[in-house]
Amino acid sequence: MKLNSHKNDKVEVQFKESLDFAAAFYDVKGYSPPKLVLLEDRETFNIAKGYETQDWMVGWYAARFVFMLSPDKFDTESSHPNSDEEIKRLLTHEAAHFFFNAFTGGDKPVWLNEGLSVYGKILPKNM
Repeated sequence: MKLNSHKNDKVEVQFKESLDFAAAFYDVKGYSPPKLVLLEDRETFNIAKGYETQDWMVGWYAARFVFMLSPDKFDTESSHPNSDEEIKRLLTHEAAHFFFNAFTGGDKPVWLNEGLSVYGKILPKNM
């Protein structure tokens, strides 16, 4: 089954800014960035994730890809608002997962991975 994804130039720019911010935060230089995959609706998101997700889940990092529900659907298919600040926070959260995995070679311990990612997403207010 082919998943439908699409491009959004504004979100792509926000993704690059979030990666740059996280790279500076973790003091990383010269990295190969993950790919961003925007999923067009909750149905496509659930197919990609492999199970029915709750409305608070709008993204995840896996195998050098950041998957995210299209922000166009945030207001109707998630509990997140479609705002630049929220999108930047979410992308920075996923960027933190990317760097954690790069440093550790995996996502363990999960509590530290998630903790640093949650901490990282509150910092973009200073971006």
